[in-house]
Amino acid sequence: MKGRRRSATILTGIAILAIAFIYMPIIMLVLFSFNASTYVAFPMSGFTPRWYVELFADRRIIDSVWNSLLVGGVSTAIA
Repeated sequence: MKGRRRSATILTGIAILAIAFIYMPIIMLVLFSFNASTYVAFPMSGFTPRWYVELFADRRIIDSVWNSLLVGGVSTAIA
């Protein structure tokens, strides 16, 4: 039983490392999206939602998001 428990612990550790490897870039991307600087640098120069304000102020981006949602909805309905 001891060998089985050790194998399960090792497998759990490997799974946690694999999940962290997959999700860490996404977490870093979200973290740096609130950086006040125009460059990706650590330490961050400040915390600001400025880039999201600029994103949602761009009408072309909003139109493309709605277009993507429409195409996705229609594709889902057809499937």
